[in-house]
Amino acid sequence: MLLGQILRYETDGLPKVSCALFDLVFREEDDVPVPTEDKVFSILFTTQDTLDNGFWRLIGQRPVIVPQMRFPYETLRGAGFVGAKTYGSGIVKQLANAFVGLRPWDRYADPEFLDKLLVSADKKPKKLIYKKDIQG
Repeated sequence: MLLGQILRYETDGLPKVSCALFDLVFREEDDVPVPTEDKVFSILFTTQDTLDNGFWRLIGQRPVIVPQMRFPYETLRGAGFVGAKTYGSGIVKQLANAFVGLRPWDRYADPEFLDKLLVSADKKPKKLIYKKDIQG
């Protein structure tokens, strides 16, 4: 499993969460690694349907380690997040799967779409699957 952390539940408008995804993988719930800020590879707004339906499981509570100034669109909070992008949970699932090599990184019309969801270019994994790798 890939580790993520809810940074904040946002209640303005549609139900969404600010979340961080970490370059930390674990197999058992009792073996969850301790997240550190240097392991964050993506911070974004997403819909919370996968939390509500149990696809993404909440397995514990830890202090939020991402500084609030790095929360997505924090500068737009006072304006009700007008202009912010919320990514559907399906996009976030695809990002997580591609990050760990389960799906092609370049599967979207814009082959650099997932690159744009990373906090910085150096967070892009070195070993990825690309469409050309799986096409016969």
